[in-house]
Order: sequence, then structure tokens, then C-alpha cells
Amino acid sequence: RLAVLDAGHAEDVGQPGLEALAAACPHLASLTLTACTRIDDACCYEVFVHMDALQVLVLNRCFLLTTAAVTHLNACLGEQLRVLQTAGCPHVSLRGVQPRTGGEQLLSWSIPSGS
Repeated sequence: RLAVLDAGHAEDVGQPGLEALAAACPHLASLTLTACTRIDDACCYEVFVHMDALQVLVLNRCFLLTTAAVTHLNACLGEQLRVLQTAGCPHVSLRGVQPRTGGEQLLSWSIPSGS
């Protein structure tokens, strides 16, 4: 049972590959996708939210992500997501991210500097 995967800098990783990964690895707890330039909002809306065991998600330097998608991801994954990193994502800002409904907070959340 694969629990941790670092696919950082794999520029060809996009939504189809992540859908296959989610189906094949339902127990994945930690996923690093740093500098995967094809990761976009659709991945947040359609893939990551179905990864029920995900606790750590590193999306640093995924340039296509926006605040709206990260907010959706944060809300959908609930208490299970403990670490969400989006440093170097120029379209993600803390100012626009909505708090979780139950008042829970992430243990760690890095965002772009200056946001």
C-alpha cells in the first residue's frame, strides 16, 4: 500500500495521471507535486477532493492554481488534511482563502510570500 509519493518536478503529471493515481492508491497519505506545471484548479475540484486518506499535499510552484481552488480543497478535505503547501503559487493568496466550516485549522500551510 503506497502511502507516500514524491512526484515533484514531473512536468507531465496532470489531471489524467492524478485520476489514475487516486484510483490505484486509495491509501495515499502524502503527495508532493512541487513544480508540476500541469497541476491546475481542475485537479483540486475533481481529483484531490476524492483522495480520502490524504494528510499532506505539497503543491509548491504549481503556477496554475488559484485561491478559489485551494479554498475548495481545504474545505472538502476537512480534518484529514494536516499540511497544505502552496508556496510559489502566484495566484494563491491567504487573503482570499475561506476558513474551514468547523473551525479546524491546518497544522501547516505555507503560502506565497507577500500574500
